[in-house]
Amino acid sequence: MNAEVIEHLFLRAAKLAERGKPSRLDAQTWREWACGLPGNRRTILMPAIGVLEKSKYSPEPLSTADFAILENTIRDLKGR
Repeated sequence: MNAEVIEHLFLRAAKLAERGKPSRLDAQTWREWACGLPGNRRTILMPAIGVLEKSKYSPEPLSTADFAILENTIRDLKGR
């Protein structure tokens, strides 16, 4: 359940970050794709990528801080 929520929130953030830029190719990782974003949007999105990777690849449970990172990323990208 948490992983699904994390993915949903991350995809929302990525959609906001990609404005005016090409969508991620299937062969690209999210980090590779983010490197092509303008500096400010890339900087804002990178912590969210870390949370997404943690949800997919780490045995550590997600924390409220992880959810806060995604929420803050979405909020910050909406203002851009």
